Amino acid sequence: MFGKKNNLSVKIKLSSYEDSHQLAKACTGRFNFVLLKDYIYTESVLGPVKLEVAPAILCKKCRAEFLAPQFSQWLEREISKKLILSNGILTKKQIKFLRLDFGFTQEELGERIGLRKEQLAKMESASYPDHMSPDKQFRLKFHLAKILGIEDLSKLHDVFESKEVLMSKVIPTKKEIENSYKPTKAA
Repeated sequence: MFGKKNNLSVKIKLSSYEDSHQLAKACTGRFNFVLLKDYIYTESVLGPVKLEVAPAILCKKCRAEFLAPQFSQWLEREISKKLILSNGILTKKQIKFLRLDFGFTQEELGERIGLRKEQLAKMESASYPDHMSPDKQFRLKFHLAKILGIEDLSKLHDVFESKEVLMSKVIPTKKEIENSYKPTKAA
């Protein structure tokens, strides 16, 4: 799904959207690929995330819209990469987001970074006052970077800032979305 540079080229068969939508709504419109401006992405554990643009399939007639295929997976993996390569302290939501994005249970991830399931559950809990320690965060980021195949791990060795990683620093920009998500013409 993701290439070496994480560029994603998708063949969108607009006719498949038309066929399924027209059967459901008796719509005779045509679907087009569009970039929706100021899109609020709500499918993440991180909460609502505002994107400058989001690629979508849109019916000009009835205004039905669908996020473009595989965009959610691409977006979450891009956010994960930026979180992993950040040098700030991850928040509880960000740690949980990474765990879920990589498909780990609390027990599995805890084993990999030297925590018990109960400890990781507390660190993801809003009621737990402290952050995950910098050494555990380093282990977490290092382990996930290896899974992603990130070769340049020098950024991981930077001293952790005492500040939390800001979401505005990890959301892909309009240019990144446009450059990485280029649909090809479908037959």
